[in-house]
Parts: sequence; C-alpha cells; structure tokens
Amino acid sequence: VGDERPQLQDRSAGRAGLGNLGNTCFMNAGLQCLLHLEPLVIYFLSGKYKSEVKRDIAGPGGAGSSSRQGELAEGFAELVRNFWQERGTSYTPRDLHELLIRKNNKFFVG
Repeated sequence: VGDERPQLQDRSAGRAGLGNLGNTCFMNAGLQCLLHLEPLVIYFLSGKYKSEVKRDIAGPGGAGSSSRQGELAEGFAELVRNFWQERGTSYTPRDLHELLIRKNNKFFVG
C-alpha cells in the first residue's frame, strides 16, 4: 500500500468495541475483522481508496438519477477513522448500518 503510514492516535487506538444496534452482532463481528486487517486499514486511513471510487454517476434513470457509488466506501472509511484515530472504548456503527440497510435491507430483517 506504499510507504505512507497514517498516524494513529496512541497505543490504545483500535482497542474498542462496537455497539450492538439490535440485530447487528454478526455485522459487528465482520467489521471487527475488517478493522484489524492492517493493509485495509492503512488503505482507508491514507485516503488512497478515494481515487478508486466512482462518484455520482448516472443511475439507471439517466442523467437526472444519480447513484452514490462511493458512499459505502466513505461510510467504512469514516468508521475506520473513528475506530483508529479517535479516543474511545466503544463505537456504534449507526451510520454504516443505516447505509447498509438502504443498500440492501434483507440482511437486517428480523
């Protein structure tokens, strides 16, 4: 991922739990795994993902209908920043959860 290594807040960075939002324990388990894959974390903290994300392209409805292709990457990047660069013992991934529901709510029914 290159030589640029983002700065982390301190030694306690990344030592946090994820708050459960009801039916999200499996989502949180997966996010914890992703949040501890060092190359992935560095990729998002460095901002390199931004150059590979398609933004505001015309959706199926044509030019008047836009689709935010990069919003899932942006949502995950925000979680990575909060988890690794902010001080805290717990984070609730509410914004990412709501985004995932908008993208495909069948995973969170029940």
